[in-house]
Formats: sequence, structure tokens, C-alpha cells
Amino acid sequence: MMVSFFTSKALWEPDRLVCKSGRVDFFIQHRPIVWSRTCADWYSNLISAKWVSVLSLIMAIFLLSWTFFALVWYVLAFYNGDFLPDHLRPNTDHRPCLVNVGNSFLAFFLFSLETQHTIGYGYRHVNDECKAGVILLMIQSACGALITIYVGGIVFNKLARPKQRMKVLTFSERAVVAPRDKQLCFMFKVGTKCRY
Repeated sequence: MMVSFFTSKALWEPDRLVCKSGRVDFFIQHRPIVWSRTCADWYSNLISAKWVSVLSLIMAIFLLSWTFFALVWYVLAFYNGDFLPDHLRPNTDHRPCLVNVGNSFLAFFLFSLETQHTIGYGYRHVNDECKAGVILLMIQSACGALITIYVGGIVFNKLARPKQRMKVLTFSERAVVAPRDKQLCFMFKVGTKCRY
């Protein structure tokens, strides 16, 4: 009687978890969309991506955050009435939310950049009577710190990762199970290609 090892389960699942080439062969069940697997492991994807891609993404994240908060600061100043012609004169009773910032979007962008990275304002500052400005200052400072922490972690892990290690180590093509110290052991050879 002949026994078949090919069942319906064996046809769809791989023989081994890791192939000889180093490729990991496994199936993720209940995840039909490939994009979800990529997004779920975004940190590992960034670590293994090329430097040009990672640095471009970091610059885009910083530019987007500076621009977003500059727009929020601009809207805050607009609703506070800082751009009204009567309030732009020097001798008025109106206190603007942002003192000495000006009324151009570039000035608000520079203020946003200085706030997020705690560069220092010089003569620009938030008015202490503008409570929404103080709250927005705290939110932007916290968001800037979180972005800097994530970026620092990605860059540090990318620098610390031993990228060339897989090319240096070689494993034997055959492995054996044999007794050693009165126990069955799985044994194989590991070699290095390093020239010291």
C-alpha cells in the first residue's frame, strides 16, 4: 500500500520556515490585503529601507509638521484680529497673540520652526494673555519632541544594524542529529568569510 505525503494542507504550506537562501516562508492568515502587512510593520520597513528614502521621509515629515503648525498659528492670529488694519498700528490697545512676528506666512513658518526645535525666538514670542497661543505652544513643543524621538530612534537603529553580517556568515549545506554528551544534538557548521 502506498502512502501519499501530499495532502491538501501540504500543498498550500511550505516545507520549512526558512529556506536555504534565507527567505522566510510563512503565510499570514486572515489578512487579505498586502498593504496592511506593510503598514503594520512600518518601523522595520524604515530600518531596512535605503538611506535616501529614509532621509527624504524624515525631511518630508519635518516640513509637513512645520507647515501645519505655521498654518494653525496663522489661523489663530487671524481669528484674534491681529491682521485688522486698526490693530497693525503701533499705538493701539490690541495685544496680538504673537508679538513681533509680522503678517506674512513665511514669518509664521519661521516662528513654527523656532517653536518646534526650541531654537529661541529673539524678539518673537507668544503673548501671555493669549491662552490659545500658550496651549498651541505646548502642543507643538510636545509634537516636535515626539517627532524628534522617533526620528532619532530610526536613525540610531539604522546605524547600529549589522547590515553586512548575512554576507559574512556561511552555514553548512548539511546538518546532522547525533549524540553528544549523552544527548541528541542538532549540529551544523558555521563559517566566516572575514579576513582579519
